[in-house]
Amino acid sequence: PAAPLLGEDAPAGHEAWAKAKFQAHAQGHLWFFKRGFHFQVTVGMAYNLSDEAGRICRLCYVRAEEGMPKDALVKYRNELLSELKAAVLKAHPGGVVAAAAATGPPRTSAVKRKRHDGAIGETWASQLGSKHSRMKFSIDPLDGL
Repeated sequence: PAAPLLGEDAPAGHEAWAKAKFQAHAQGHLWFFKRGFHFQVTVGMAYNLSDEAGRICRLCYVRAEEGMPKDALVKYRNELLSELKAAVLKAHPGGVVAAAAATGPPRTSAVKRKRHDGAIGETWASQLGSKHSRMKFSIDPLDGL
């Protein structure tokens, strides 16, 4: 993983490293933990920096273990995200958009987009040739015999 922008993380060997988990999600990947309540840090909130989202989630887990209530954790998370934003802007003077471009492609939207080339889709259902597929013609399997 890339070196964190802010450096502070949960201590090595701490339970937070096992309890804070990554979850890929269609509406945006996230790091989360459950400790009597669900708590999450989305990768989008962390400027598309998954390692930073994980670090912030682990730090929040450490605080939750110390007894910090969820509303205080949300405030702590938001403070860490503000510090991350300042570090990202310092590292990428072009702004957050330039930082996101430098760190990789932005997450894809959950909104389905039409293919522009009219190609047959990647799923088996889209290759069946139904009236809803992208297939614009029919293929005769006996053609040429």
